[in-house]
Amino acid sequence: MHVQENTDLNRIEKLNIPGDDHGGDIYSHPGLLDFSANINPLGPPKEVLHAATESLQHLDVYPDCRHRKLCNALAEKEKVDVKQIIPGNGAAELIYACIMAMKPKKALIITPGFSEYEKALALVGCDIVEFPLFHPAAFSDQEGGLFSSDFSKSGKSNLTENINPLFAENNPSFLSERIAPGLLEYIGPELDMMILVNPNNPTGNLFHKKLCKKIIEKCRQNRVLLMVDECFMDFVDEERQVHMLDTMSSQSMVNKEQRKSPEGQLTNQIEKKLSEETRITGLIVLKAFTKIYAIPGVRLGYAVTSTAKLADRIRPYLQPWNVSVIADACGLAALQAEKNTDFLRETRDYVKRERCLLIGALESAGFAVYPPAANYIFFKGPQGLQEKMLEKGILIRSCANYRGLDQGFYRIAVRRKDENHIFRKALQELT
Repeated sequence: MHVQENTDLNRIEKLNIPGDDHGGDIYSHPGLLDFSANINPLGPPKEVLHAATESLQHLDVYPDCRHRKLCNALAEKEKVDVKQIIPGNGAAELIYACIMAMKPKKALIITPGFSEYEKALALVGCDIVEFPLFHPAAFSDQEGGLFSSDFSKSGKSNLTENINPLFAENNPSFLSERIAPGLLEYIGPELDMMILVNPNNPTGNLFHKKLCKKIIEKCRQNRVLLMVDECFMDFVDEERQVHMLDTMSSQSMVNKEQRKSPEGQLTNQIEKKLSEETRITGLIVLKAFTKIYAIPGVRLGYAVTSTAKLADRIRPYLQPWNVSVIADACGLAALQAEKNTDFLRETRDYVKRERCLLIGALESAGFAVYPPAANYIFFKGPQGLQEKMLEKGILIRSCANYRGLDQGFYRIAVRRKDENHIFRKALQELT
């Protein structure tokens, strides 16, 4: 019998795309404190736990394959038509479904970034264009570098002393302003899709509204489908959050006013011609209950599309009953808790307080810390730190398998107060 060669897997191997090494692998490391998975340290809201328990009474029935109650609740939350909502078995399922549906021939990704996007693109034979978030010299001592690998005898890295002020929260747009010209140049008519993770994972940086508006406009002008992952946005301080659907709506209003002017007539003619093309454009925003509601074991995420037509294109690539009875109940309860409690505000306040303490400990150890916007911290430390922390009973995320990074780059999640204390003590003992 002739076995056909799996060309999809060959593409992934040839591109040297990172494998399945994600955070949260407590099964390979049982009994450890897990700082490798970026989950809400407060745990699920009590309403979600109650809903999960109650839903066990309905395990003998199929889920609603149209997810009617959940879709209606999500549409209300996102202020869109219910036809623009697509629930999924976690955001990961939706990544693959969206890319399989659109089958882009050429796509732009930002590196380092979540590897599942790269893998999904490779499976459809897409030509991947990378925009490196950092210049090759960014992690060196050369002029212009953002990170320093030289830890001084004083216990402080050059980054901590010289670079952090540039990225401090009182100047949050620094990175966006620094990379904007180069990133926008990458967006052209040769692209079919652009993927943006905001805040970025693993670095935690936030792409700010000014840059996001420019990205939306450049994608619109060039008929590029924009796919934005906002799975960590709820951890960002509310005044700094950037929701792409809102940004796109406000940008559309500006464009509408421009088209009324005589100068806008040419734009109308061009867009009329472009509308006749077969390429589907617009915006897809991915979100998840996994992180902010601390239910990764349930698997629940959703996509919001800019049009119902775009959502209709994606749905056939999802399996039926992809959202379980338990996941459906947890999602509804989480949305209710969001409306009726201060769960999100309490989470952000807690994360911010504990994150500051962790950053202080990392900087005191001489590590180069990249100021974060969400519930995780990206930093550069000595090689072998992950193994040393394992000996202390703590699992941290090595970022060596991320595109553009190597040994010595790590990410840790913000955990509960007592667990963060244990981490800080262990770090102090090692350094």
